[in-house]
Amino acid sequence: MPEELKLLIALLLTAGPPVLVCLVIPGSGLVVLFVGLLLAGHFQWQGLKSILKKAKPVAIRDLSPQMKLVRISGKITQTGEVLDAQDPALVMLKVQINGWRYAGGRHEYGGVWGKTKASPLRLDDGRGSMWIDPRPLDPRLLGEGTKVDYETMRKTCQILEKDIDQVIGGVSQIEYLVWEWRVGQQLTVIGNLQQENGEWKITRLKGQPMLVSHLEFDQLSERVLKTGSRVQGLSWGVIVLITLMIGCPVLAFGGWLLSILLSQGK
Repeated sequence: MPEELKLLIALLLTAGPPVLVCLVIPGSGLVVLFVGLLLAGHFQWQGLKSILKKAKPVAIRDLSPQMKLVRISGKITQTGEVLDAQDPALVMLKVQINGWRYAGGRHEYGGVWGKTKASPLRLDDGRGSMWIDPRPLDPRLLGEGTKVDYETMRKTCQILEKDIDQVIGGVSQIEYLVWEWRVGQQLTVIGNLQQENGEWKITRLKGQPMLVSHLEFDQLSERVLKTGSRVQGLSWGVIVLITLMIGCPVLAFGGWLLSILLSQGK
């Protein structure tokens, strides 16, 4: 075999696969980051699923120091801070404004502005009551927001001391979403039980906010299960796609190189 051909084959074996990868996936670093975020999201939802399974359902009057991770359900009877002047009193408010806007030389759709405000609340399950501080809220368990019109959102933003016109300039096809809890609403609360100054307190779970939702437990479990399964499927789908994008060109390159070697050996 000529020395020139040997040098060419050695160069292709060394530099060929990396070059192919760079050609097939120019933004390989971004792809890896994207896959990492998907997998992180999957493990987070799996963690929520585990917490829902382990949490012990208990009535407030039956709480005891031996209990750790608990789940209680009840109605909001009182708010620690008045967020608005309406009746029933507002306990939690979250708003989100989405739409199309021009940024970075192109039109993009996404979140334009959002904010959440909440107050400590008193929860009563019919057998007892206790104060709960839901802050900070975990947005994954708030369910779907209610779509409202511009005028409703303008009045809602006043509670958050925000002028809506300051944030929607240059935005088109705007979507206004509102989430709220009010006195009289049913809530599900999951967290670590502690006693402080003779009063029960449910605190944050390690590494994440306390779980508070207006969804009933069965609905909460179904939402976590379905979302976790979708994230898992998307994660593995992307990984398989990337493997095929890299593997097929590399295999084709190997076949081409093998054909050269075989033809030279004849």
